[in-house]
Amino acid sequence: LHTPVREQASMILASIMKTISLTKLLSTCMDASRQGCEIIQRFERASRGGDPSMGGKLKEGGEIKSVVTQADVDAQARIIGGLRKTWGDDLLIIGEEDEADAPPSLDASELQKDIILKECNQVVVEDPDEEIPLDELAIFVDPLDGTREFVEGRLQNV
Repeated sequence: LHTPVREQASMILASIMKTISLTKLLSTCMDASRQGCEIIQRFERASRGGDPSMGGKLKEGGEIKSVVTQADVDAQARIIGGLRKTWGDDLLIIGEEDEADAPPSLDASELQKDIILKECNQVVVEDPDEEIPLDELAIFVDPLDGTREFVEGRLQNV
């Protein structure tokens, strides 16, 4: 039943509630991930060349499983910086590394919003314009899963 009152209420609710395109959000997450990977790969190549900057520091009470490297910090800064530049501060983003250690990158560029439609055309996107309320979303960033293995050169476990 479409009544003028119901339509007006829907329009008012839509204008109050901030939403985000799921397809565009996923595309920007893919772009941010690629940029983070490029940073991590640069560190890995430098470590093979003898650069000692790959060594990590322990985050939690000397626990070896809590190691963090500059690659973690720089990749997270780029990922979150790009997402912030693209979507603003209303999108909840939770990073694994402390934001004091990995503040969002100020030189991050706006991310591509059309990767899914361009590169994943074999995937059927039921509704490419689906909008999700921002207050129902959270993005979790773990820039380098398996940092200890990464530092130890066991890249097959990263």
